[in-house]
Amino acid sequence: DQAEPYVGQQVTVTVYLYARDTPHGLTITQEPTTDGFWVHDLLPPNRALDGRPQTVRGIPFMVYVLRRFAAFPLREGELTIGPTSVSMGGGGFFGSIFGGAPPMQRTGVPVTVRARPLPSEGRPSGEVHVGTLELRAELDRTQVATGDAVQLTVTATGTGPLHQLHVPAPSANGLRVLQPEIDDRVEAPGDLVGGTRQIRWLLVPEREGTYTLGPFEVPVFDPRSGSYSVARAPALVLTAAGNPT
Repeated sequence: DQAEPYVGQQVTVTVYLYARDTPHGLTITQEPTTDGFWVHDLLPPNRALDGRPQTVRGIPFMVYVLRRFAAFPLREGELTIGPTSVSMGGGGFFGSIFGGAPPMQRTGVPVTVRARPLPSEGRPSGEVHVGTLELRAELDRTQVATGDAVQLTVTATGTGPLHQLHVPAPSANGLRVLQPEIDDRVEAPGDLVGGTRQIRWLLVPEREGTYTLGPFEVPVFDPRSGSYSVARAPALVLTAAGNPT
């Protein structure tokens, strides 16, 4: 659906089979190659192969959707989605012995995607998320004893390749920040890939005082409007009291 997307923009790829008759014994013998893309399948794994009628140059066909997936270009330049091959029909083992028709083989065509770099005008520095994005930050406690751990959670919700999203870790003098736990939930309502990425840090204040965490900001490029913005979660304040033990 997008021949010239931006790097990181979703391209929805659909593979169709046109058949004059019901495709008995259908087997996909070669999956489309997707080098240079991050891919997310948009069809349920167990589904019926339902066709719809379509007339091509006066000839009736039944059209079946074999594959539909979202492909996100990882680099700029020409990228190729390889052809799909199928086998169908044929008389099987006994048909081959007694002269039955062999299986029919068909191969599709490759598709070239020309991935464009993000616009240079107005582009912020650093990594840019392509899609839409909202950030939310929260502490499980805002007041702790010095030396006790507190959990900071940053939740990112939106569309696009959220699994690649990087949120800078909080830092402050006297604050120990442990490696984060990351949970990703991918969703694709209406075939638009998005979801939620949740990042959780354990923070240990090693001396008493007040710590300002954030604000948390991620540059965003929306390919629909062609504009940049910044997703932002306001700063949080953590207070640690008492001498460390």
